[in-house]
Amino acid sequence: MCVDSTARGLANFLRSFVPWRSAPAHGAAKRHVPLRLERLEERRVLTPVIDVGHHVLLPDTPGQTFQVSVTGGDLVQGLNFNLQVADGGPEWGGVIDGPAIEALDILTGTIFDGNNTGTVDLDGGPPSGSDIAPQYEGRSTTTDSGSVPASGLLATVTIDTTGFSSGTWDLFLSNTLNGPTDFAGLPASITDGSIRVLAFTDLGTVTDSRVEGLNPSTGVLWYRVQSSRAGYLTLIASFAGAADTVGLALYDANFNLLADSTPGVEMRRLDYDGPAAAQNYWIKLSGANADVDLRLVNLVGQAGTAVTVSGTTAADTFALEQAADYAVTINGVDYHFGPAGVATIAFNGVSGGDSAVLGGSTVVDTVQMNPKSASLNTGTLLASVTNCPTITVRGNGGADTVTMNDSTLADTLTASPQTAVLAGPGFTNTVEQMPNIYVYARNGGRDLAYLNGGASKDKIKFDTNVAWIRAGSYYIRPKFFDEMYVDGMGGTTDTAIFYDTPGVDVLAASPTETTVTTGGVIYRVTSFENVTVYGTAIDTATFSDSAGDDIFNGLNYKSYMYGSGYKVVSRGFKKVTATASTGFDKARLYDTALDDHYECQPGISKVTGGGTSVLSITAQGFDRVSLVPTQGGFDTADLYDTPDNYRLDAAGDGVQFYRVGTTKPLYDVLAVERVIAHGSTGTNTRNVTEPLAIDLIFEGSWTP
Repeated sequence: MCVDSTARGLANFLRSFVPWRSAPAHGAAKRHVPLRLERLEERRVLTPVIDVGHHVLLPDTPGQTFQVSVTGGDLVQGLNFNLQVADGGPEWGGVIDGPAIEALDILTGTIFDGNNTGTVDLDGGPPSGSDIAPQYEGRSTTTDSGSVPASGLLATVTIDTTGFSSGTWDLFLSNTLNGPTDFAGLPASITDGSIRVLAFTDLGTVTDSRVEGLNPSTGVLWYRVQSSRAGYLTLIASFAGAADTVGLALYDANFNLLADSTPGVEMRRLDYDGPAAAQNYWIKLSGANADVDLRLVNLVGQAGTAVTVSGTTAADTFALEQAADYAVTINGVDYHFGPAGVATIAFNGVSGGDSAVLGGSTVVDTVQMNPKSASLNTGTLLASVTNCPTITVRGNGGADTVTMNDSTLADTLTASPQTAVLAGPGFTNTVEQMPNIYVYARNGGRDLAYLNGGASKDKIKFDTNVAWIRAGSYYIRPKFFDEMYVDGMGGTTDTAIFYDTPGVDVLAASPTETTVTTGGVIYRVTSFENVTVYGTAIDTATFSDSAGDDIFNGLNYKSYMYGSGYKVVSRGFKKVTATASTGFDKARLYDTALDDHYECQPGISKVTGGGTSVLSITAQGFDRVSLVPTQGGFDTADLYDTPDNYRLDAAGDGVQFYRVGTTKPLYDVLAVERVIAHGSTGTNTRNVTEPLAIDLIFEGSWTP
């Protein structure tokens, strides 16, 4: 119960005691008269403003402190600080018993700290063993020199609530039994306050926390919290049983009701849009339910058209979905915003192992992703994520485009149609359902890219430091990666093209895998049916065959090997080697327009020449080798045998070289201007039909 301190207790006090403002009567106890300083000159004076405030204290607890400040005042030279609880209490003629003022400090940390003449106790100090006015305290001081600004801390008050379990009392500075508080005669504009004794639990500053197993059925539970930021203070009560068994209410620091969910109304959640950080609030939990969990969240705010969401120091989860409204979810708590009132949504993960999902719109979205950060622009909304190690951006239709950037360390890209994951130390960025993906690895570290094709026809192109892959409506372009690996994934007639680079390129091709290395950079495709690689005279190429029957063609301007389900072509390479293994494999070696030379031995055949182009094409392990000069020049061929028995047939401009007992020629020579047949050990026979259109020379052992 609160009453005006000017009530009947004041009258009793004035009849019983000598007023402090007059000199003490003969024989009366000495009282300290408040200081009044005479103005030395007339000047404009600004009235100091004191707001006493409303203070909540714990029951039956001594030594509880709070502070009183002054603002907006002019220079002052002294202070008479009078503080009174209710009507002063029964000890001085009042009728309201209240908590005692245990101590009053007007110097430490105040505007007079460092410039004062000490304090004077205006109520004379308690007599031995007791305080004659426990609900009143007064102090005065003056400056030691000059003046101080009336702006800052004015006093620290200590209250003892021993003997009080609950209640509210007025707290006066303006109308005490010793008059109002003033600044040595300069009046102040005072707003009196109150103290309230209440059993409560201080939950501290709210970010995202839970209090579980609460039992309001035995009595109302009170909690004090402080906001961590401007924005929504959200309270969620979770419980089993009927909705009317729990009541939830939120009050401001002065116990003004802000939001209420009373028993009988099914509302388990309260949202209050608070104006600033560091604001105190009171939570009241009531009802008949004996087991309630309370969730407190202060992570989302809106200022104008900007929505901000903050993470905590723990691992947070954030999500944005765009539909009829913008649905923002932080750690499982959702908020909804109308698109017309929102232009930006920003999530700051702060720290911890956070994850975020940005859902796109149905129109064309543009996405930018960096390690621990991302942005999504729809044209009407800009959504962003910062300080978040795990980020996923999910398309929702439209010709969306995403750009992903690497870190300064070694990163890895893994991609398949409309999906890509770029990960490195401390971050993982993922895009899903995005048709156009650009990935850059230009910030350092040895970066790897693994790309997968689709079930339909895929096409990939490699150029210096860059690759393009298309799979249906999917397009991805990784650039500046040190190693790029692409798997066709068994699609239909996949095609890969490697363009020449400025450096020395080395091609290694097989029916299932083609690799090009240049300057420490590696490009590789797997399970592509058609592969073409461009090079120059400084580049080298090697081909290997399948387990079946394969054919290799070596030409001046291109070489290619093909078999069941594959074809690999090298264009512009002058140094080419093809190797055959199982199956019946054939090789055709062509010439240039200049003078070329063929050298054929069982198991290895080579054509060299081409003048300054330095052509060198080798076929190894082929079951049949055909020499096919078609471009001109005076070409020559050396045909060698082994210790086995061989037969040579020659007619017109053609020569065939057989191993005895076989029906298929080992060498098949057509229109080579000069052929030299070398016979060594064994029985070598020749069958020549004259006249010949070529020069045929036999060396070594031949019959007849």
